[in-house]
Amino acid sequence: MNACVEPEDREYWKKSYTASPSMLKVVELPVAFDAHFHPDRIIKAMGLSQGTSFEYVLAGTAVESGKELDLVGSCVSFCYPYTYPTGRSLLDLPEDMVVDVGLHPKHHFRHQKDEDDSFRKLKELSWLRRVTAIGEVGLDQTEPRRRSPEQMDLLRRIYLHCFSGDEYVLSQWSAEFPNLYLGFTRMVQSFSGPRIRALKAVTADKIVCGDRCPIFCGSRSNVAPNQLYSVVEIIAPIRQIHVNVLLKTSAENARRLFNQQ
Repeated sequence: MNACVEPEDREYWKKSYTASPSMLKVVELPVAFDAHFHPDRIIKAMGLSQGTSFEYVLAGTAVESGKELDLVGSCVSFCYPYTYPTGRSLLDLPEDMVVDVGLHPKHHFRHQKDEDDSFRKLKELSWLRRVTAIGEVGLDQTEPRRRSPEQMDLLRRIYLHCFSGDEYVLSQWSAEFPNLYLGFTRMVQSFSGPRIRALKAVTADKIVCGDRCPIFCGSRSNVAPNQLYSVVEIIAPIRQIHVNVLLKTSAENARRLFNQQ
């Protein structure tokens, strides 16, 4: 049964039967910024069609209790020409989402026309307002060494995500790029010795965290950026810092990195 309550009666009931403080408590979620993920691969991993909305992807991935986040931003990476977005589809993305487009080192051009077309599309996308950065690009040493000259020829400027080097590698990169930001992912769970010491050595204002999902996700059913908590809880103990503090620091760094403040 429904009933209409007059304004004066409503005030009477509110004053007579006030809610306890515990009932009115608002849970403040830790803020987070996922600095690197691949929407095309997420959609494929979830068995969805390309063009599925970001909101639908988030709605379809359950978050473990106690690991919910206030996702204040993210960086979406399109690095394969065959899944490049259209200008129209970029307009449908959340305003707080950073977009980067690039050519992954693993991508093989079938012929010269394929390479020319890919660079043409990349150039066209790079002029769009929603595109903030060029990536991912770089050197992929899991590829055969004979491809190194080709990768180096394509390399101009980089954002170093998914860092897994030791202290020497860190010092060399930092010396070459004083304003270098370093991204860490779930790959940290395989770190030992020198790589752990390098992770500890990164200054707090230069560290960002990302899922790089679905590449390093523990489950194919949990592949979206709202799973970032499970990544940061691997990194935080090594840095000897609380998960929520690292989430907040990483979010602030990422927003500064991508000029989102």
